[in-house]
Amino acid sequence: MSTKYIFLDIDGTLLSHTYGISKGSLDTLVQLRKNGHKVFVCTGRSKAYVDDYIHKLQFDGFIYGAGAHVAYEGNDLFMHVIPREEVEKMIEFFRAYNISFILEGPNYAFHDESALKIFRDRWVLQISDTPYLSLHKLADERILSVVSYPDMTEEINKISIFAKSDEDLELIKDNFNANYHLILYPTTSSCEIVGEGINKASGIKHMMKHLGGDLKDCIAMGDSMNDYEMIKECGLGIAMGNADEKVKAIADYITESVDNDGIAHAMHHFGLI
Repeated sequence: MSTKYIFLDIDGTLLSHTYGISKGSLDTLVQLRKNGHKVFVCTGRSKAYVDDYIHKLQFDGFIYGAGAHVAYEGNDLFMHVIPREEVEKMIEFFRAYNISFILEGPNYAFHDESALKIFRDRWVLQISDTPYLSLHKLADERILSVVSYPDMTEEINKISIFAKSDEDLELIKDNFNANYHLILYPTTSSCEIVGEGINKASGIKHMMKHLGGDLKDCIAMGDSMNDYEMIKECGLGIAMGNADEKVKAIADYITESVDNDGIAHAMHHFGLI
């Protein structure tokens, strides 16, 4: 069998927020590489949000920030940066409308006060009954208050928004849709903002250009709306059983849920392990 390039989302695909990363998934990653395939993380998280445990799993490469940052064997192939003056204008806008936000970069994530509380509360909830998830705790030194941002040189790849209502989401669309790619999550009134033309599929294309591979040999697995483009454009697009219905609708195959070893199930189904 020819080499396949397999791109895995983290949250809801590789990582269950109930059980962590299953042994079945870990064994599958090892076997895929033994069988000559290349395996990549393709996540909405910026690099600062990907913990050391996942980095140590010996993936062939990483696509961070929903396509904004592409790295292979520890070397950056591509990085889209939102200009600092634009970031500063966004901060003013979000503060004016009391919209919570996170500035995400390769080394640090800068939270406003309410976003930091959301982050901490979610973390306490996740680890309270699931000690395994403590493996994925982000280093505190990477999680900073936004008041630190003006004094640092960190570049920003992506901005995450936690709005109060659908009206706030519409306000964000009206002000930023023309110049950025917005990934909207109406059920949680949240949003990811990346550069125009940036998505996980564009990140995969950068990786394939470097490797001399073909998109038809790529397999994408994911569950949320920031996985939509890669599942649609790769040679084989696989939606998790727990995926958004819009993602399932354009997938070539729907596997089991993340809590039921969906990655292992799909790789067995297609004879890759």
